Amino acid sequence: MSTLTFTTIPRGAAPLASLVAAVYLWARKRLSAEDRQQRAQRAAERLRAWASQYEASQPSYAADLRAAADMHDRLIERSVRTTQS
Repeated sequence: MSTLTFTTIPRGAAPLASLVAAVYLWARKRLSAEDRQQRAQRAAERLRAWASQYEASQPSYAADLRAAADMHDRLIERSVRTTQS
């Protein structure tokens, strides 16, 4: 025994579905960007923490770590500005 099922889409449902999908994709992209930004900020904080641990024994390495954290912060700021545009 076989059955056939036909589904019909009500008028106006396709544009509404497109709108809902667009809002969902925008929100997902926005949340993903914020999550990436938070992870990147934590990474820069970890670099600075490591720099403070190495300050006494290897000051030049600590300076390199701080420079890397600063560069990371600048890249985050640049990506945030381009995301918001």
